[in-house]
Amino acid sequence: MATPPSTSSSGKRLSFPSSKVSPPPHEEHPDFDPVLAGIASRILFRSGIDPISSGPLYVISAAALPDPKTTDYDRLLPYVLSCLPSDDELADSSLGGGTYSLVLFAGGRADGKTNRPPWGWILQAYYLLGRAVRKKIQRLWIVHERAWIRIILEMLQTVVSPKFRRKIIHVTDLSELSHHINICKLEIPLQVYLHDRKLCPYIQIPHPPPPLFGEPPFPHIAGQRKDEIPIVLTDCSRYLRAYGLRTEGLFRVAASKQILDIAQEAYDRRQRIRMNEFGPHVAAGLVKLYYRSLPSPIIPERIYEDLEVRFDKNNTASKEETLRILLYNTETNGGLPEDSRKLLTRHLLPLLSLVAAHEPDNKMTASNLAICISASLTRSEDIMRDTEISRGPVKLLIQWGIEEFDRLSPALPQRKSSTGIDSEKGGATVF
Repeated sequence: MATPPSTSSSGKRLSFPSSKVSPPPHEEHPDFDPVLAGIASRILFRSGIDPISSGPLYVISAAALPDPKTTDYDRLLPYVLSCLPSDDELADSSLGGGTYSLVLFAGGRADGKTNRPPWGWILQAYYLLGRAVRKKIQRLWIVHERAWIRIILEMLQTVVSPKFRRKIIHVTDLSELSHHINICKLEIPLQVYLHDRKLCPYIQIPHPPPPLFGEPPFPHIAGQRKDEIPIVLTDCSRYLRAYGLRTEGLFRVAASKQILDIAQEAYDRRQRIRMNEFGPHVAAGLVKLYYRSLPSPIIPERIYEDLEVRFDKNNTASKEETLRILLYNTETNGGLPEDSRKLLTRHLLPLLSLVAAHEPDNKMTASNLAICISASLTRSEDIMRDTEISRGPVKLLIQWGIEEFDRLSPALPQRKSSTGIDSEKGGATVF
């Protein structure tokens, strides 16, 4: 390990000339570097509210630090510092009294290595901060501490005041951090989750909510029935609409079980994840897992025989007629259960029809998608019977629903996803 720069032998605090770093070029400027800006946004970003002062809370992810051999850290520095609040912003008393706090995730590299910045760069970064930025930090939580972080703190003992050192709180893992701040309001990078998994198999938080997976999709709250599509389904759909429709093998390629478990547990805590880090196959895997976990399956055992009759090759009813009965009639009039009809018509079929519309890119036809999803829609004590039904009538129900969805559903205006990117198929809007 490299030796840190020497400090004052007398033990007195060192003084450095005061200066300010030039801000990075504007996005429209020819010198603006989108690669460095992207790296900086992964290293340092705002996430949530400081529980102590109600000011902004920022996250530093050491796992996002690039290799110093391939990245010019001097050029990167202005982009990183621009992610922090400015002196003018901190002068605004409406922002938590002008204070802010930091959470430093020191671990997280998947390969176990650390791209430690040069020691001089770290000191330079500290001294180029505005005075208000240095003085108005309320707390610094250090999670998954590494040896190089301890060396930095030793270096800064001759630089920072004892008052600042008292603001530093060391925590072992995310479970311990949850006793200091509400981590469910925090955007935590995937690499941090993976590192934490090595230390503790589960994240335990105070007063956990009921799990989202395995609960009824439309629960009764305060005597009223909640009709919104569960947030995990809308998050996954919006992400896939914006970024995943052309992913080859979508809904067929299995996601990493460990990463899928991390995503599921986050949603069970009501914690949003940075879906772009998890990727399209995890988003599709969450959709299948949610449907597979429902306490009452989309296709309950009591309607197996009715489905076999409706999808028998000797049945003279048209595809559209069969689908309209199942998807729009009440169960007493031959339709599916109410929750099943809502989830299929308002979420699953619109989403799968969009995926099938991009079959030239993702290689997923309506038939392929139906095969991949149908096993998640049935469940009884007879596994062989479930397999028979899912491969037969349920597969046809989903396949026909994908193929006929635009004809079954009234034309809907295009809606923008949360990313601001329009769906390319207006009649198949995902709610």
